[in-house]
Parts: sequence; C-alpha cells; structure tokens
Amino acid sequence: MERKCKFCGKIFEHGVSGNMIIFCPNCKKDTGSISDYGFGPITPCDIYLGDKIIGTISKDYFLTSKQFGVQKQLTGRYANLAAYHEAENIIQSYLEKTDE
Repeated sequence: MERKCKFCGKIFEHGVSGNMIIFCPNCKKDTGSISDYGFGPITPCDIYLGDKIIGTISKDYFLTSKQFGVQKQLTGRYANLAAYHEAENIIQSYLEKTDE
C-alpha cells in the first residue's frame, strides 16, 4: 500500500495489517496509525518502517521490537489509543538514535 509522508513528502510503500503504526522509511517519522479503535480490539498491532515490521504490540499491550531489543509492558491501553502513542514514542526514540 502507498502512503505520502506528511513530514518529508516522499511516497513510500508500507505493509498492511488489521492494526498498524507506520513510520516513513525516508525521514523515520511517525506517519500515523490505522486501527479498529471504537469498533474492536486495537491489538495485536504491527509497527512498520515502510514495508518492514520493526515491532509489535501484543494483545496484552506488550511492545516487542527485535530490531531495537525492546521488550516493554506498555502502561497505556485502549482509551484514546494510549498504547499506540506510548509505543510510537518509544520506537521514535530508537529511530532517532539510528540517524546519529
């Protein structure tokens, strides 16, 4: 699936999952999420950097990223996509470190 990054303007391909968070592979910024929020479960959720899965949020709100060595119980949950925002911030911090 194609998406245009709202930060750098690049068009890129990303994977497709029922619930997902998508980061731009060019500028490595969070370009948004797609989920069943308001209609059903928001987990499991795949976290993409372009078309590559770089992390997941499991049904028990546990964030795992083998790429960054992350294994963390999220404190945010379903309401207002709190778990997504928490995971986005964690993954964003690792992506920023890879640019240095």
